[in-house]
Amino acid sequence: MIFVTVGTHEQPFNRLVKKIDDLKRDGVITEEVLIQTGFSTYEPKYCNWKKLFPF
Repeated sequence: MIFVTVGTHEQPFNRLVKKIDDLKRDGVITEEVLIQTGFSTYEPKYCNWKKLFPF
């Protein structure tokens, strides 16, 4: 499993989230991916994701 996190700062990091989603879509990443998107506005289509995870 690959876990991608952008932290909790109130700035989006859409480029990272979209790039990881694109790599998963294209089969470059074959592992399961879980993304914490934080305040990013891009919603992944090929990876599991959640805005924020509680403590």
